[in-house]
Order: sequence, then structure tokens, then C-alpha cells
Amino acid sequence: MTLSPPPKIGRMTTRPLASIRDVPGFRQGSKCALTPWRDPAWTTVTGKKPMALMAPWFSPGSYLPRNGSPTPVRKRRYGEVHMEISNEDFLMFIERALDGMLRIVEELGDERANLRPDLPGANSPYAILTHCIGVCDYWIGTLLGKREVARDRDAEFRASGAVVELRQRVGQLKARLPADISQVQGEKLLASSPHSMYNPLRGTNYGDWKEGTALIHAYEELAQHHGQMEITRDLLLRSYESSA
Repeated sequence: MTLSPPPKIGRMTTRPLASIRDVPGFRQGSKCALTPWRDPAWTTVTGKKPMALMAPWFSPGSYLPRNGSPTPVRKRRYGEVHMEISNEDFLMFIERALDGMLRIVEELGDERANLRPDLPGANSPYAILTHCIGVCDYWIGTLLGKREVARDRDAEFRASGAVVELRQRVGQLKARLPADISQVQGEKLLASSPHSMYNPLRGTNYGDWKEGTALIHAYEELAQHHGQMEITRDLLLRSYESSA
């Protein structure tokens, strides 16, 4: 998109303002997005010309305090926007992945949910969901929620049991997650670095982990394992039907 330059300003005329609230676009305590070409004919309540008109370097995205004197703030690069996602939106997709895997395990039942496809390194659906619970407990519960969780990652892939046990564990996990992420700040560095054994970025030149990075990785794990479980289910059902 091509932006046209602002129109040239001729001789400026000023008019007094009864209150700072009369400044176009002003809202107390917020940023004042004014530019000289939008309304050149005004002054501050002090009778002085605004800095946006006097100094070409002054950013219109600045704070205009009660005394009417704009105060410069750190300027962002043109077009830079900070990403934001609500806690509710993040949890919605985490829960969709957990619920989707739980439905698969319930569909298969106790016997088939504990079977492994005849493929090298394959895991049972029961073990996959157990691993995903461990992922959330560590990356979200421990690193972000400051919960003490004793995790044995290798044991997660050897897990077996009844489907009802997984249903209870998933329900308990979902009840804990809102509190775990209630104080998350995406750009804040993690209080403690991820365990080197669990760090998917080990061996790379990636810097310090942030809280937002941990959240993204948790969802990454659940999303890929949800897809893995769907394929695992299809293979198990095909094998079960062919042997029946």
C-alpha cells in the first residue's frame, strides 16, 4: 500500500481551548494520536503551540499530560504491532486438543487404547495422552504456574491403564490451567530455563526462553500429538478389523 504525503500546511491560525479535553482526539491518561495536518489550528491550554507542530521529530503517539505539555515516549517502528491473545482463547485450543485425544481413547476402549501399531517407535494412544498431560503439567504448570510436578518423561510413553483414569486426569488438568496462566506475561523471561532434556531448541542459537515461548511450545506439542493419535487410531482400527 502506498501512502500519500500529508498536505502542506500554510500559515497556522490558532484558537484558544477552554479545556485540554477540547483537544481533538484527546483522552486523559491515554495516548494522543494527533498530527499537525489533521488539525493545525489549535493550541494547548497553556497557549503554546503543540510540539507536534514545532518539532518534526516529535512522534504524535505520545502522552499529553494534564499541564498540556506533550511528553515523548519510546517510538515503535512504523507498522509494528504487538501480538496479543487472551487467556480464554489460548485455553480453548489447548482444551480442544486434550478433549479430542480423550475422545479417541474413549472410542477405542481400554483394550485397544493400550495397543501400539506395528511400527518402529510407535506409542499407544493411552501413552500419548499421558505424555501430553505431562507436557502441560511441566511447560505450563511448573514453568509458568510455579507448581511442583514430579515428571518422568520416559515413563509417560510406557504408561497403560483404564480410560476412566485418563478422563479424570484430563479433567483435573483443565481445572488447573486457568490459574497456571493467570499471571503470564508473554515477553517476560522464564524464571527458570527449561530442563535440557525437554528443550526442543537445544543445540540451536535460540536465546533465553520467554513465558510466551513456553505457551506456544505447549500447544505445539498437543497439536502434533493430537494428529499422531488420529493416525494411530486409524491404524489400530484397521488392524483390529482385519484380524476379526
